[in-house]
Amino acid sequence: MLKKMDSMLIKEKTLHYVRNLYDDIIQVSENIEIYREMTSGLMDMITISNKMNELMKLHLLEIYRLYFQFTFSITKKPSFPCD
Repeated sequence: MLKKMDSMLIKEKTLHYVRNLYDDIIQVSENIEIYREMTSGLMDMITISNKMNELMKLHLLEIYRLYFQFTFSITKKPSFPCD
């Protein structure tokens, strides 16, 4: 775009500045795209982590329930009818 511009209206120093500015804008745009993709990946990881946490809560609750039933049934003394 600015590489083949021969004009008496724009000084070489200004042209150099505009080229550098253009390169910087392209770099910032690319960095924004990279950060957007990283943020999207992090959001996916958070969603998966939350689902795993809910699943682990259910599994731990089931283990606790089975453990409680097992220990309660062992500590409970059987009652025999009197003869």
